[in-house]
Amino acid sequence: MSCIIPISDCRTLIVKIFVIGYRERGESIVILFFDKTNVVYSIVIDSYKAKESEFFTSKILDDNKVSKLNILCWTHPDIDHSVGIEELFEQYCDNESSVYVPIYMNGKDTDPIEYNKGDIETINKFFTINDRTHKCIKPVSANIGGKSHMTEIVFSDELHEIKTKIEVYAPHADCLIEKIRTNSKIKKNQLSIFLMLQVGPYVFDFSGDVENMAITNMDEEPFNNPLFLKIPHHSSKTSDKVLGRLKNSSQSMSCTTTYYSRGLPQIEILNEYQKRYSHLHSTGLSKEDKYSYGVLEYVFDLFGARNVHIKRHGNACKITNDLTS
Repeated sequence: MSCIIPISDCRTLIVKIFVIGYRERGESIVILFFDKTNVVYSIVIDSYKAKESEFFTSKILDDNKVSKLNILCWTHPDIDHSVGIEELFEQYCDNESSVYVPIYMNGKDTDPIEYNKGDIETINKFFTINDRTHKCIKPVSANIGGKSHMTEIVFSDELHEIKTKIEVYAPHADCLIEKIRTNSKIKKNQLSIFLMLQVGPYVFDFSGDVENMAITNMDEEPFNNPLFLKIPHHSSKTSDKVLGRLKNSSQSMSCTTTYYSRGLPQIEILNEYQKRYSHLHSTGLSKEDKYSYGVLEYVFDLFGARNVHIKRHGNACKITNDLTS
């Protein structure tokens, strides 16, 4: 079923993507669709907030006058994707919002997942909000080599329309079921959602912390010349199989977030991405490192001027031959 959103002129539809990171760790993504200056559709993927910094996910939503999210996606319960997620759920979601979480993530001791105490507390807060307010949590997964169609949005003016779809390519339910059958615990990254957004002919990949087993088993569609890739798992070797599957042009762009205490991003992996992308950025790694945050702001004018502007805030930087600029 399609959601039809009237706009004044399809040629002036703007897509903004904010990739948010913090000095030590953390990842959150805000995706906003604009009709002129008004946000007509909004998506948030994951959440993080640091004590020494503003809660940039919330700030971006407020600055753009977003009071309700259309979609909130929590890819998996690792701490660097989760701090503040229950606040976003309570403040910006209602019964009409779609809230996606990975299959089997219920925050119970009986879950077949390697939780720690903090994971369980956060998940329980999240589900308590859902129970109290009757908001709609939707567990999602795909099968090996397949996908799950989540939603279709049609932006429409009097003469034209732009079809937009959102599909999930991981986690793979059949792999997780096999782990449960053999009494093996599921690692949190094995739960991670891989979400593909397609706006007209343009593909945007949001990969969470998906790792190599899932990447190897995924359908080829998300890797076929995506315009934008959020590099999985902070550019770790555990997710480097993406490099062998990508078919991208020189105009494609990618970015990474950081997790410094885990040694991420790994420089040798960034070097491989740099061979494939002329537009490679990071929310950290700035030589100056003056700020407690880094935000990459992508402004896609896909159907009018057909250009992209990239703005760097805080410690965000472009990756060059000497790694940062």
